[in-house]
Amino acid sequence: MMLHTQQSKLQAGRIPFTLGNLRDLQVLDISDNDLSSTLSSSKSSFLSSLENCRFLSYLSFARNPLISGYLPASIGNQSSSLRHLDASSCNISGRIPGDIGKWNLVEYVDFSGNQFSGTIPDRVCVRKNNLRYLSLHENQLEGILPLSLINCSELQVLNVSNNNLSDTFPHWLGLLPKLLVLVLRSNKFHGSIQDSLTNFSFSKLQMVDLSHNDFTGLLPTEFFQNLKSLKEEANYGYADYQYSVNLTTKGVEREFKIKELRPIFSCIDLSDNGFHGEIPKVVGELRSLHALNLSHNSLTGPIPPSFGNLAALESLDLSFNKLSGRIPSQLTNLTFLEVLRFSNNNFVGPIPHGKQFDTFDSYSCQGNLGLCVLTPFLMKRGRLGF
Repeated sequence: MMLHTQQSKLQAGRIPFTLGNLRDLQVLDISDNDLSSTLSSSKSSFLSSLENCRFLSYLSFARNPLISGYLPASIGNQSSSLRHLDASSCNISGRIPGDIGKWNLVEYVDFSGNQFSGTIPDRVCVRKNNLRYLSLHENQLEGILPLSLINCSELQVLNVSNNNLSDTFPHWLGLLPKLLVLVLRSNKFHGSIQDSLTNFSFSKLQMVDLSHNDFTGLLPTEFFQNLKSLKEEANYGYADYQYSVNLTTKGVEREFKIKELRPIFSCIDLSDNGFHGEIPKVVGELRSLHALNLSHNSLTGPIPPSFGNLAALESLDLSFNKLSGRIPSQLTNLTFLEVLRFSNNNFVGPIPHGKQFDTFDSYSCQGNLGLCVLTPFLMKRGRLGF
């Protein structure tokens, strides 16, 4: 039995607790409506009543802002058949119950855009499971990432952005063999991302967003060297998507669709941290990378000429650093480049001429007093602060 009311914009009343009487219910999708409910451990709560639906495999009540209350500890008693739970963009508060770790078959959990507080439960992945997608972003969570996540050997997407998490870089997540997307943006992660003791791979990683944290230290060569999937030729052919994640690239927050096997868009965002030192030359080996943002750090030294090998690159932001030297002429080989931001550095010499570089305006490179020989496109607009 299936019940779909998605995007019906139902205006009337509360979600009935009598849904639990539909004992053969397999799919319940009441997302994108204006339905209301106060979640609790009471049997009068629709969520508690669904414990009677032993065949329920798909449950979504996402984007119903009038759903409030808290998730009861008994949520772990939901159907053992449950594979998909989307409770995003509601108004749920309280702690995330530790019993969610009891779900063996669940592949997709989205609690983003709520008011959850406290820590991520240690028991979130106490044993081997099928979890592939876990999104907790835009809540009020604090503390550290639980080490039990290492048991989620099927995990492909982990998004904990926009919380109050305070932790060092979770190198151990590199042991997850299928991890494609790691988003730690806008938290209080700190310290170095370099690990001298072990060599965790992140070999499948396609999207990594560590921006707006307190990371410091050098950009480790080993970290980029291990991103093996980004060294493969770019592939634009995927069309059937299962998941999505919001990332800021090209200056705009965008939703990227992710297929089960790999996302179609790859990016690295390490902006707004305290990284220093030179950019590792090995970054130029990431041939399938679409967006790179290292802005608002304290990076020094030149742009590696190897960046000319980033054939799939569409967005490159190195602004607000302390980079110096000449802008490599090899960058004119980047024919897909749409966004270029080199402003507020210490670059000198001529701006490369030709191809995509003739399409960028002067604001792309302003704040570099040593730059000269403007491209024809820039010459039409004057020096504007060079």
